[in-house]
This record gives sequence, C-alpha cells and structure tokens, in this order.
Amino acid sequence: MERKLFLILGCNGKIDGEFVSCSKVENSILEIKPNLENIVNMIAYFKALGLFERQVKDYNSARRIIFNIQDKYYQSYKPIWDKKYFDILEKFTINHKECGLYICIMKI
Repeated sequence: MERKLFLILGCNGKIDGEFVSCSKVENSILEIKPNLENIVNMIAYFKALGLFERQVKDYNSARRIIFNIQDKYYQSYKPIWDKKYFDILEKFTINHKECGLYICIMKI
C-alpha cells in the first residue's frame, strides 16, 4: 500500500492536575499530491519551513502557515480550503492554543 503525504495540524493536549482538558488531537488538513496547482512552489515553501523534517511548534508560526497556504495556493481560482473548513481550522487553532499547537508533514 502506497503511503500518502499530508499536512497535519495538531495539539499536544492539556492536563490540569488530574483533569484532562484535551487528550491530544491530530488532523490531516491537506493531502499533498502532484495534481495540486502550484505544487512546486508549495513544496518549496514547506521545505523552507522545515516541515518535512520537524514540527513547527510556535503558535503564531503555525497559524501563519495556515493563513499563508489559504492566501497563496489557490486551486481553480478558489482558496485551497472553502470558507467553512478554513473557519474550522482557525477555530481549532484558537481553541487549542494552550495545548501547544503544531503543524507538520507526515506520511500516512
């Protein structure tokens, strides 16, 4: 079975004493496939960020990456994520700020 590349958005979870506020969450938010428009520039951007080697764990950087992808890598003249999905991503980043947000590329 061939493994695929995905952009992953996740958090490290949050435990307060014995109370679990969040037990860790990881979402694949974009399949990175050859037929994406402007894929060469997108891959160059991901490499420049080091996403193939490590997680970007800085909250502001992770959010900026999501916004940059949405603003720069249109597909068929439309944002890469529709408004509803992008709003979900943005809400996730806000809700999981205290958990330790990260973004990376992973083979699944």
